[in-house]
Amino acid sequence: MYRTGDLARYRPDGNVEFLGRLDHQVKIRGFRIELGEIEAVLEQHPAVQQAVAVARDGDLASKYLAAYFISKSGAVFSQSELREHLQKQLPDYMIPSALVGLHEFPLTPNGKVDRKALPAPQTSDYQREREYLAPRDKVERKLVAIWEDILGVKPVGIKDGFFDLGGKSLQAARLFTKIISSFGRELPLITLIHAPTIELLANEIRPLSKDANYPTLVPMKKTGTRPPFFCIHGGAGSTLFMHRLAAKMDPGQPFYGIEPEGMDGRQFKHTTLEEIAAFYLSEIRKLQPKGPYCLGGYCFGGIVAYEMAQQLLRQGEPAALVVQFTAELRFHRRIPAPLKPKPPANPTRKRLATFLRNPVRALYRISAIRIAKEWGKFAPTFYRYWFNLGLRIPPRMRTLYVWRTLIRAERNYVPMPYPGTVVMFHGSDYEDDPNLGWDGLAQNIEHHIIGQSSQDSRRDLMNEPWVGQTARELCDCIARTCEPTAQKPAQVA
Repeated sequence: MYRTGDLARYRPDGNVEFLGRLDHQVKIRGFRIELGEIEAVLEQHPAVQQAVAVARDGDLASKYLAAYFISKSGAVFSQSELREHLQKQLPDYMIPSALVGLHEFPLTPNGKVDRKALPAPQTSDYQREREYLAPRDKVERKLVAIWEDILGVKPVGIKDGFFDLGGKSLQAARLFTKIISSFGRELPLITLIHAPTIELLANEIRPLSKDANYPTLVPMKKTGTRPPFFCIHGGAGSTLFMHRLAAKMDPGQPFYGIEPEGMDGRQFKHTTLEEIAAFYLSEIRKLQPKGPYCLGGYCFGGIVAYEMAQQLLRQGEPAALVVQFTAELRFHRRIPAPLKPKPPANPTRKRLATFLRNPVRALYRISAIRIAKEWGKFAPTFYRYWFNLGLRIPPRMRTLYVWRTLIRAERNYVPMPYPGTVVMFHGSDYEDDPNLGWDGLAQNIEHHIIGQSSQDSRRDLMNEPWVGQTARELCDCIARTCEPTAQKPAQVA
């Protein structure tokens, strides 16, 4: 039965096709989503009596979708059936992260569903590949408590995946800081790539486990017959956020992240961009002795990939593919950056609008900038003193140490013209600077614009809902570039 606000149309056969409702609309990751459409599709399932979809606040005030439903009397079905039903009719970015079954909806005094009173989803409401298993020893119980506190969901089972429960890079950083204080064990963030569950992470922590290893090459997807794609970190260091892109790549496409020095708190041995590029090439050759080499990098990493391609060219082995993910050239451009209009004399209104749109993220950015500025006054002296004592940089300070070292390398790097093609992936917010500063350097520039509008973060092309598009277009680039070798196994050691 249709209700006020329903959107429908007559089909040629005379029947009415229900298209959704226009009750509530939200914007998540640049996509404008009709919550009524999600509700309508859920209610088309024969076991669902009524459904309500909402956008809930997640990490750093980012939003995610949750759907609540009341099932029909006597109906027997699983959450996976509901998800399958949704996936057949809705795009990926409209699939709710959590599906919550209720006996009744909370109501306002005038009888409408009180969306603000809907309970927070529990772990069991998120997609699970396994049944809940309780912790079995002290290490697992401590980890469960930490995960429940950081992720805000409970109960967490030992086979639940960190990312399946909505975990993000910032939460991962908090997780590993708490592991140090709770267990006295230091592990790199990328441990979550091969140990994403409580059960596997506990094995990394227990006394019999080996010392923490901070590898340069991080295997995110080992199997496949095509040449591996090597993706270099950004200025903050960790490549953990690339795991979604790696997971979305074709089954036959290996994917490796490249991590910088300094993530373990030790002093950088390679401090210029040229030295960093040469070091990464030497590490890649340990895995893949011969080309074709498919290189890419996010932000700062895109500049390193460019220099690696230059070095390969001088060595007589040109790179097959050079990809840059939102890698704007900020220093030593051949053509000056376009002049931007001066900000208004009183930008208070604009700042207030930015703050109200996402207050937690705005406060985080403001505090991070201020801390970086204040710390910058005495950071070099601190680092020198710390290393002279034979100590490592404390975990909480390492991201800033890595960033300061890499930004210095970027400032001093003067790129030379490259007689090849650079493939750029970025959002649509560079109309005034379409080549991101690489004019006059790369002979050919191929653009892949991801998303319908500018992203909240430059990383968003590696996050939902756009990561699928990024992966498809990147796989096409690799297949097109390496077609002659795609039919035979890659020469990987």
